[in-house]
Amino acid sequence: MKVSVIAPVGTSPPVVTEFIQYVEGFLDKRVTDLTVIATREPMVLEGVELIAAALRRRYPHVHLHVVELPFSDIG
Repeated sequence: MKVSVIAPVGTSPPVVTEFIQYVEGFLDKRVTDLTVIATREPMVLEGVELIAAALRRRYPHVHLHVVELPFSDIG
């Protein structure tokens, strides 16, 4: 069974990987895909890179998909 997580990304990217840890650990479901929704804000895009690095290290079986919105949102 495929388990896909869709998550908006802000300036606290660890929340996303903690949720994957919760789903796999507590709910005992193997996450297959993670789709993150990010704006063009540099801090947000840095967070996406952090998520990608964490997935490669801790959850290499999760496929990352990034949807980048065409605007910045942090003022």
